[in-house]
Amino acid sequence: MEKQKSDELTDREIEQSRYPKLAPGTLIRSTRNEQNIPSFLLTRQEYHQSLILILSDDESITLGLLLNRVSARGIDRDDVRNPDPISDSLSSDKLPIRYGGEYAIRGQGGMAWFHCNNDVKNAGLGTPLAAATTIMGAADPTLVKPESYTREMLDGIWACTPAQAHEAISQKLASHKDFLVVNGVSVWPKERAVVAAAMMGRALGGNFGYMPKDGLAGEIQRGEFEVVGTEFIRPTVKLLLQQELLTVTNVYKNLELAKQAWEIMDGDGDSADETSAAQDVNMEGLGEGYDEEDESLVYKSDVKVADLTDDALRKWVSTFLLGSP
Repeated sequence: MEKQKSDELTDREIEQSRYPKLAPGTLIRSTRNEQNIPSFLLTRQEYHQSLILILSDDESITLGLLLNRVSARGIDRDDVRNPDPISDSLSSDKLPIRYGGEYAIRGQGGMAWFHCNNDVKNAGLGTPLAAATTIMGAADPTLVKPESYTREMLDGIWACTPAQAHEAISQKLASHKDFLVVNGVSVWPKERAVVAAAMMGRALGGNFGYMPKDGLAGEIQRGEFEVVGTEFIRPTVKLLLQQELLTVTNVYKNLELAKQAWEIMDGDGDSADETSAAQDVNMEGLGEGYDEEDESLVYKSDVKVADLTDDALRKWVSTFLLGSP
């Protein structure tokens, strides 16, 4: 009996070693290979050139937020204390609500608030996400005291409440556009939970056809995502804050900013061999000198796979976040 119990513990430890924990506050991004072929082609388009903020990770499930997908919904400065998550506006002065994933967040109108502003941090408004006990920024002071914050916690992304954001704005420590507001969460069940998740999907009509069985950690191990270095978090957030409420006229601009934020870890911004997001994709068929062996091109075409996936992402954004494909 003792040996069987020991074996069970060993099996659990082996399983946990396959799924290394991702600390809350970790930023990850989707990848591309040496031939510039993205990890996500014509399925799960929302994750193409995506940035994911990790909220929590345990042996059953990983929760994260897409950060670089702004939507057509926004919040007025005057509504920060009591934001209305369903209000629409074409005003460029609105704080854009970002699409974080297809599952709802409980509380605060289904939205999570974040910032990376030093003045707001110094005022004690919010909590380092790595120290937060909820995604709404609350921390148990008996567990995590401010004096115990590490440098990584202080330099990282902080979670806060709408009331804390309002207080920071009232004290002129920040503007309403210094905050990232995210609606919805992305979910990656791990192997033990994936059967239950699939059953839930069938019961609720959800689509789990593309759900990886080994969770987000498995996708990282396969090279589909990678961890963003902590030194890149602040410049990444700075670029994301330049995104605006999504409109018909600024889809390309917002996608280009999302792409630049995604590329920051590469060090040199836009690659010389890539087509700008503001240019039309050439879909006119075969060109001279196309190479059938070149995996970076669509088969028997001079169309780059990267351009095709960029176009697929644009159509996904226009359809699901803007409503005008």
